[in-house]
Amino acid sequence: MARVNALIAGKGVWSPYAKRMRNFACLRYAVEFYNVARKTGCPIIRAFLIGQAIELYLKAFLFHQGYGEKKLKNKPFGHNLTRLLEEAIANGLNTRIYISPALRSDLDSLNKVYSSKALQYFSIVFLIATPTLPKLARLLRFVSGLDHYLVCLIPEPE
Repeated sequence: MARVNALIAGKGVWSPYAKRMRNFACLRYAVEFYNVARKTGCPIIRAFLIGQAIELYLKAFLFHQGYGEKKLKNKPFGHNLTRLLEEAIANGLNTRIYISPALRSDLDSLNKVYSSKALQYFSIVFLIATPTLPKLARLLRFVSGLDHYLVCLIPEPE
């Protein structure tokens, strides 16, 4: 019961504990998407899972920086990986993780299909022409870097 009470800080206001729980939960979801992405053999599914992981890692980082859910849920952020990365860089992510021009290009390419939901919903057109995907190896290395950095940065609340 103490944990439930710790989540309530007043009308519509998140307690510091609740924010730490949100940040950690977002990070844990990112870790799970990353772990599954490493294991799957289907490129379209791998690309979708990498996109989900990147989105959640970047949002966990931005939550940790003080951003609220409403701001990250709506435009210009939402599911836009490019905008989330730009915002994370503006908040210092690139001082901890190297973000090359090639990585940005791969992320932009992934973002085109990821934010359109083309990876999430099967289309009969995919039997004729699969969506154009970037090389996923560089994106997986980026996600690995996010994982190593953020797992240390965002601890599980006590």
